[in-house]
Amino acid sequence: MTTSPDGGGAIGSRRANVKICVLGESTQEKLELIERFVLRRFDDTYIASLFSGGPARRTLKLGSKNGELVSVEMTLWNVQSPASVQGLDEPFDFSGVDGILGVCDATRIDSLQGLAESVRATLARTGAKPLVLVANKRWPEQQAKVREKDLAKVAAAYRCPYFFTTLTGGENVEPAFRKLAELVVRDLPVRGASSGE
Repeated sequence: MTTSPDGGGAIGSRRANVKICVLGESTQEKLELIERFVLRRFDDTYIASLFSGGPARRTLKLGSKNGELVSVEMTLWNVQSPASVQGLDEPFDFSGVDGILGVCDATRIDSLQGLAESVRATLARTGAKPLVLVANKRWPEQQAKVREKDLAKVAAAYRCPYFFTTLTGGENVEPAFRKLAELVVRDLPVRGASSGE
């Protein structure tokens, strides 16, 4: 994460650039979740060409504990589990990751089990990082096989928040990403605390 004064913002504001790993087994599903957050809409006829070959970005404005306004530019990388990318020519570079959004398919309990393994393998590479877990459905009428107590149990193991999201309606998509941004910048040092600014 890099921080700097927000030259175009209000007095007492800063900009933070953060690298976010959107982790899980299904590339398509994670792209759709990223699309819903970045573009604030969902169009399954458009997703195939979205963000191919690189990250997506969106900036959120957050208030910090010391009263500053922090503009958080989230660079979102769609990433498979480290266990599933072994042997690839260009695996994802986990260095510099500031936060992790772990995504599973809420209609499949085995997807949650796979996510738990993915998170474990990722944290083994990155060390402790802010983490938010998401159980996602495409349509509200789909029946969730992942129950709240199932997701809560995995989240409790990592002491992290969790959300159930729906793509078409956008339920909890924004709050999940926003919560992760808040966790990432939560420990930003108070500006001037040691430098006398």
